[in-house]
Amino acid sequence: KASPIAGGGRTVGLATAVDVGGDAGATISQTGVDATAQSAGRPLKPRQVFSKPRSSDIQLPVDGLTGKPQWTGRLAVKFRDELKVRADLVPSNFVRGADGQPIAVVSDLLSGFGGTARQLLRRTPEELRQLEIRAERYSGTAQADLAGMIYVDVSPERLLEAARAFNTLDLVEYIDIEREAIQIGRAHV
Repeated sequence: KASPIAGGGRTVGLATAVDVGGDAGATISQTGVDATAQSAGRPLKPRQVFSKPRSSDIQLPVDGLTGKPQWTGRLAVKFRDELKVRADLVPSNFVRGADGQPIAVVSDLLSGFGGTARQLLRRTPEELRQLEIRAERYSGTAQADLAGMIYVDVSPERLLEAARAFNTLDLVEYIDIEREAIQIGRAHV
């Protein structure tokens, strides 16, 4: 399937409005797979992973009518599920791998761009995993590692360069340059 970036980006904040209340029957194995779904004899279908565009094809989003810039200065970075990359809820200059240690290549990029990283969704990894389990039960399809979605903030003049640099990392599934919200009913001036 084509990358979500090539056609103008992906909306990344939808899950923030979903109730992530507990599910008493859920159990998570060491591998992060819902043991209840496994024991019920319903193996999960793999989720579809988008192919990344070439970094040189990534462009800053602009309004199609006015040509004005439409980006916020934030970059959403989705790390590959199996790596279990984590960032703090508050901005910092590193992200951690599954072993809890900072990932040097990401720290180096953040430092080089004068950027910070923080978890994109404002929930604990455990709450996000519970949401994934509920979605897996409903859909029968493995879900993305929501805690592996991270905001990277850099200065606006370095945003495109940072987006392209993060896109080149093998540990990154995709990047998305966050767009400004479109206001319905407001004329373009």
